[in-house]
Amino acid sequence: MKIQNTTKWNTKDLRRLILVGMKQFLQTDDWKYKLMHVWVKKRGKLLGGRSCVGGAIITLYLPDEFEPIQLAWLIAHELEHTIGLNHKDIKGNFFANWKSSEELLNSDIMKWALPYLNIGKKEVVVKEKKDLQIVRYERAQKVLEEKLKKFKRLQTQIKKWTTKVRYYEKVLVAAGKIDNSKERVK
Repeated sequence: MKIQNTTKWNTKDLRRLILVGMKQFLQTDDWKYKLMHVWVKKRGKLLGGRSCVGGAIITLYLPDEFEPIQLAWLIAHELEHTIGLNHKDIKGNFFANWKSSEELLNSDIMKWALPYLNIGKKEVVVKEKKDLQIVRYERAQKVLEEKLKKFKRLQTQIKKWTTKVRYYEKVLVAAGKIDNSKERVK
């Protein structure tokens, strides 16, 4: 199962709750292997979800604050869609209509979720900002060093090839194959 979480809620806690829900509501023993892609996105003040009937993709919309038991109910509701049930099929079912938190906490059907309702927030990692001028200065120094190395190599090559050209000019002038009056490399 792949979870893409763009909210402030802890992905590990969400994964645990979803996996327990899959184990509870998917009717086969191969619930571990069901291809499932879960998107967790931020949305206003309402908890919501979306999934295709018989599909393997679930989108959960989580607000900044919500009751975890409501999320567990929503996960179960969306999982029922993934096993092929649409709203008409689950009409008399416990998951057909939204329930209050008290109703959910007191129901036997939701007991599976009670140990997994502690959903924390992600740890905020504060990155130390570097001074932009210093970063640019360090990069300029690095580029200058690279260019100086290339310049040094070019100077060495120029010296080497100048020596070769002078040698061949001497040999060819002595053999009379080129004119001594031609401009020569200095």
